Amino acid sequence: MCCVFLCVICVQFDAEFRRFSVDRQNASSFDDFYQLVSDVHCLHTLSFIITYTDPEGDLLPINNDENFAVALSSAQPVLRLHIQQKGKCVTGVGG
Repeated sequence: MCCVFLCVICVQFDAEFRRFSVDRQNASSFDDFYQLVSDVHCLHTLSFIITYTDPEGDLLPINNDENFAVALSSAQPVLRLHIQQKGKCVTGVGG
């Protein structure tokens, strides 16, 4: 597999950072990605939202397949994700 198709994901939850890669061409659905993030951070009992920082510096939600695809395509070269527990205040994102 050529490294051009890999997307490096850097996920922050509180003070903890995790890094992994996904294949852009074979990226799964948002639901599968949500489960992957949950597994990486051991968040199985926690309800959370995923946001990412786009190239312009805006914090945007990833909450469906379309947003997930846009986020992957915007990664240059790293997709920076932020995990926020539902019900807590998230700066810059409604919900």
